[in-house]
Amino acid sequence: MNQISDEEKVHFAVVVDGDVAYTQVVWNRAENMVAALMSNPKIIPVPNELKGLVGEGWTFDGVQFIAPEVQ
Repeated sequence: MNQISDEEKVHFAVVVDGDVAYTQVVWNRAENMVAALMSNPKIIPVPNELKGLVGEGWTFDGVQFIAPEVQ
């Protein structure tokens, strides 16, 4: 099994009120995840009724998650 080299990883520290809560290592080929984590994201809990449904293409209006329009 191939191991991912340190050059292929991006290390993030999740900081809450100045304290490091945990660290996350992401493979740099996961470009969407790296870009999201570098963009000062907000972490929003997904309501029970939407667990497993919310994903790429959905939006959040500050109150609720909105499914993408089916075309």
